[in-house]
Amino acid sequence: MSRLQQGSLLKLKRKTGPDVWVFRWYEETNGTRTYRKRTLGTVSLYPHLRDAEKATDALRNNINIEFTVPETVAELITHYRSHELTEDKKAYATVEANTHYLTNRIVPKWGALYFVRHSYRGCRVLVAFPPVCAWHTEQDSQHHVGGLQPRHPA
Repeated sequence: MSRLQQGSLLKLKRKTGPDVWVFRWYEETNGTRTYRKRTLGTVSLYPHLRDAEKATDALRNNINIEFTVPETVAELITHYRSHELTEDKKAYATVEANTHYLTNRIVPKWGALYFVRHSYRGCRVLVAFPPVCAWHTEQDSQHHVGGLQPRHPA
């Protein structure tokens, strides 16, 4: 089974010439793992690590092409119930209780919320927001803290 991977970025020394940035990852085919690597360029072309990481973004997208990210809370729960909440991984009582709770409480209330990538105080998190918020106006935007929306007005 394939896994979501970030790969690794290394600076390697050469016998002759400048050091180079190398991106390494692996591919699984027919149950065998094959390690791959690709030279991105020299340190004169990408002087800083962040420059080389920007160059690897397209490669990371290609190695993780078969993975989809859930867009709603309901999609995430569906994935959790089919892959993680199984009787070979959890006790029978846990599976039954969590299935009941997810089906009757979580999905009806939060299932339609969309995940949004958000950065708050240097941490990247996924925040669930409704697709359209009718009460949000331009005047409310000055009261937002770190891009988070305030509670509904009373």
